[in-house]
Amino acid sequence: MFFKKIPNINFVIISENPNFGRFKYTKNSIINNYGDNTSITCVFSKNSKEDLKLYKNEVETHIVKNNNTLDLINVGIKKSKEDWNLIVNEGTWIKPNMDKKYSSFIKNEFDILYPIFYELDINGKMFNVKTDFIDCSLNGMMINKKCFDKIGIFEQFDFLESKTLWFFNAIEKKCSFKAILGNKLF
Repeated sequence: MFFKKIPNINFVIISENPNFGRFKYTKNSIINNYGDNTSITCVFSKNSKEDLKLYKNEVETHIVKNNNTLDLINVGIKKSKEDWNLIVNEGTWIKPNMDKKYSSFIKNEFDILYPIFYELDINGKMFNVKTDFIDCSLNGMMINKKCFDKIGIFEQFDFLESKTLWFFNAIEKKCSFKAILGNKLF
């Protein structure tokens, strides 16, 4: 049985190389499409010249001592006030109804959803299709906090190695990965 109701989602904006203009672009897309009361968390790399106060005046913001994407995701999910978290890279425009689209695929809190990556040729046909979690971007991944806690954080190895290890830990813990077609965020 799939979720009948749309879960409350926290949008975790990953600011690996912070740029306030890109952040505002993403934040505004979320507010425009999901309303003023939408939960948004920004995870900000400390190794930046951007003014942290600008971010903190906009949304709940957490500082991470380095700019490793996986560290930022770890902190963003851990600090979230909602159960469901949608990972979004700063500078991404979030389309409306992503919450509805994703919720139709959620069976339980141990589902991990992510968008299939593809490119379109000049005729509108897909090519360079990536459906495997390891090959896809984490931009657009949706995960429940309970699931993340069960699997554990992304370890600090090489990005691909960390992602692969985390994937196998999730499979071992009986979590389900669901690749969603047609849910490109931008």
